[in-house]
Amino acid sequence: MLLYGLGLVLLYLKGIKNPSGGGIIGASILVFIGLIGIGAVAGYIDKVSTGWKRCHHGILGGISQGLCTACVAEKKAIEENYRKQRELEE
Repeated sequence: MLLYGLGLVLLYLKGIKNPSGGGIIGASILVFIGLIGIGAVAGYIDKVSTGWKRCHHGILGGISQGLCTACVAEKKAIEENYRKQRELEE
């Protein structure tokens, strides 16, 4: 929607006072800019929503956002075991 508004401002600055009366080219530009804006918002929502998947305990964003205490504790235990194992190998 921000891009759509920007398109309206640009058309106004170019001298087209009414986008609907600006002809096919002006309307096409507005539609194109609006579609780009919708695509950008949809891409952003998809990107953000993938980071908030539920963990196996059912908590939204449990692992990726660190909101599930059980998952965070499991992850720390795994990392600690891995660190100890590497120290023993050296």
